[in-house]
Amino acid sequence: MRTLFFSILIVISVAMNAQSDTDYTKGIADFSILTLDGEEFTQEQLTDDEYKLLMYFNPSCSSCKAAFKKINANVDQLSGLPVHYYPISLGNKKETLDFIDRYSPEFKEQVDMTLLLEKDFQFSDIYEVSAYPTLFLYKPNGDFVASYMGHTKSTNFLEHFD
Repeated sequence: MRTLFFSILIVISVAMNAQSDTDYTKGIADFSILTLDGEEFTQEQLTDDEYKLLMYFNPSCSSCKAAFKKINANVDQLSGLPVHYYPISLGNKKETLDFIDRYSPEFKEQVDMTLLLEKDFQFSDIYEVSAYPTLFLYKPNGDFVASYMGHTKSTNFLEHFD
């Protein structure tokens, strides 16, 4: 019985340490996703001179559609910020481009943006995404600022730029 108890404690300890190693609130976690051209894209390729907004979404999600419409409606305010936007799509290349063209065409044209594609749910697992859309804001040095979940909060990150 005692051996079983200690075995369970060791498993829990290892799991907690593994989870803390990928805690996105301590800084940008290591990830590997794809560019629209199918090339690998990692956290090392994020800009280091601007804020980074990682925007995880699903092109078939109605909340994501509403969020990107809201973002598009605020493009004048967004385009003047020192932010590089990284929409990360759960869809394929065609679905992603169609989505952006339909729900946020001005946003695509007027901001610094790199469209990316999820790979094997790696990003959503590391960043513990539980709903779409979910946004993560990081400072230029990689320090975590905040995360936002749902379409009603899709422009709440603006509060950090008043």
